[in-house]
Amino acid sequence: MPVNHPLASSTVVSLEELLKDPYILLDEGVIHEPLMIFKQYDFEPDTQYRVYDPYTIMSMIEYVLGISSLPKLLLINVPIIL
Repeated sequence: MPVNHPLASSTVVSLEELLKDPYILLDEGVIHEPLMIFKQYDFEPDTQYRVYDPYTIMSMIEYVLGISSLPKLLLINVPIIL
């Protein structure tokens, strides 16, 4: 999420809180791990975009087009993502 997002300073964010923003899905083919977690709790994120490149998602987040969940290794030293 963008640095100025209201949840950016939170140490814990619930799945329900993530439902309030447009979601950018990293389209990895058949299995979408984040969607599986949402469905496990009967939640449906507001998926506005399906993107194949995680760096494109980071740019979209920087321009406040939505939020996403990405692998932690991608986010090391990236100041725009929490």
